Amino acid sequence: MSEHGAVLQSYNQELVKHIENLKSQKEKIGQAIEAQEQERVKLIDKIQEMNARLKSVTASLEEKKRIWAECDKTLEQAEMGLSKIIESSQVLLSLVQQETGTLSCI
Repeated sequence: MSEHGAVLQSYNQELVKHIENLKSQKEKIGQAIEAQEQERVKLIDKIQEMNARLKSVTASLEEKKRIWAECDKTLEQAEMGLSKIIESSQVLLSLVQQETGTLSCI
């Protein structure tokens, strides 16, 4: 009987040792979970900050593109107007030169 008691006591000691080992592992895993949860929160904050910055940059970029398109349109219209002025000046000069030539003949 005492042999059974010794075996039982040995099993109990092993069982307690394994339970303590599991508790220690559980504690380490709990700490790792907490650390990763904190990292996750920080990453979520950074993502939100970056999304807000991206939204701001996108809005600014769209506004600049709109202004650029307006400038391009205005420049195109000005260049067309200048071409018409030059063409009209050439026609006027040609007419004046013809009239001058006609009057010189008189």
